[in-house]
Amino acid sequence: MQGLLKSTVRTVGVAVAGAAIPVGFAGPGHAAGGYYEASTKDRCAHMQGHYYYDYVAHRQGRATYNTRWDFTIDAYSNSCGWVRSFAPYATYSKWTGTKWDYSHTNKYTRIGTAGTGRNVADVMIYLCEVGKPSTCGRIHGA
Repeated sequence: MQGLLKSTVRTVGVAVAGAAIPVGFAGPGHAAGGYYEASTKDRCAHMQGHYYYDYVAHRQGRATYNTRWDFTIDAYSNSCGWVRSFAPYATYSKWTGTKWDYSHTNKYTRIGTAGTGRNVADVMIYLCEVGKPSTCGRIHGA
């Protein structure tokens, strides 16, 4: 996925627990988004920043969006007792130009703290300890 996944993309091949709830919806000609935050489940890291999504078009009956985000991550190693690595991850569907690719809807894909995505849907962004999907917490409006 151009822009959304950088050369440092690493995929954790695990199923996403629970039902996915889209970050938001926007109709034709509408942009949406704003300030969001997330914490890992153990509260050893916090992420905050901006996420926006712009409606592009309907493809095979589904809305597609262009997305952009910019987050900062704070880790609380003093209160957690050791130094750990944290990063944002995402789940999403991708329009390939001819069909929908659902291969990223049931696994976490590592993304950068800032970036863009094109022709995506069902985007969910999480903060996780690297390599430990059980720690992931989903972003929510602040």
